[in-house]
Amino acid sequence: MKDAYINPLLREDTFFGVCEGLGEDLGIHPNFLRLAFAVGLYFSLPIAIGSYFALFALVQLTRWLVPNPNRNSVEYLNQVAPAADNDASPEPEERPIAA
Repeated sequence: MKDAYINPLLREDTFFGVCEGLGEDLGIHPNFLRLAFAVGLYFSLPIAIGSYFALFALVQLTRWLVPNPNRNSVEYLNQVAPAADNDASPEPEERPIAA
């Protein structure tokens, strides 16, 4: 469970977090952007790597200049990763037995 928002740059499972950051900003799934970069690597390695680092700089600049104030709020954190309450687990509902 996530306790707080972690910048994609600081996460251990991403490479600069460019696709995830752009996906958050544009509202699209990051795998579509990863696929586009994979296709770009096939056609032109220097252009794809250069554009990746340019987009990295752009994502980090936008995160620094225009931070999302809701990312640190309790409502946002509960929406992203709702707390699991093990004590208040619902009772399983009765299901009819099939004949």
